[in-house]
Amino acid sequence: MKNKKLRELWAQLKEETLSRNNPHQIALGIGVGSFLGVFPLQGFKTAIVLLIGSFYKKVNIIAVFTASTVFSFIPVVPFVYFFDYWVGTKILNVPVVFTINSFKHFNIKMLGSSVWALFVGGAFIGIVLGILSYLVSLSVLKLKNRRSK
Repeated sequence: MKNKKLRELWAQLKEETLSRNNPHQIALGIGVGSFLGVFPLQGFKTAIVLLIGSFYKKVNIIAVFTASTVFSFIPVVPFVYFFDYWVGTKILNVPVVFTINSFKHFNIKMLGSSVWALFVGGAFIGIVLGILSYLVSLSVLKLKNRRSK
C-alpha cells in the first residue's frame, strides 16, 4: 500500500515538475538550487527557496528545492562546509585554522576569518556548481525532450 502511494506521489511530482516548465526554467531551478545547497545558510534555505519562488516565476521552485536539499543531507553537510571553508582559505590566502589542535587556542579573531573564508568559498563553489548544474541539466532536459518527440 505504501509503495503504491509513494509511486503515485513520485509520478505526480515528476509530472508537475516537468510538464509546466520549459527546460530552461527547470535547469535554472537546478542551478540556483545547487548554489544554495553549498552556500552556508543551513536553516534558512527553505525560506530562501520560497522567496525565490514568489519573486521569480521563471524558476522552477520544485527544482530549486530538490537541488538545494541534496546538499543539505545531514551526513554530507560537514564535508560540503569544510570544502567551502578550505576553498575560501585558498582564495583569501589565509591559513586553515580549524584543526584538532586549533581549538586549544581558539579566539574570536579566528572565528571571524574562518566565517569569512566559509562564505567566500561557499559563494565560489556555489557559482561554479550552479553554472555547471544549469548547463548539464539543460543539455539533459533538451535531449530528453528531443527523444520523447
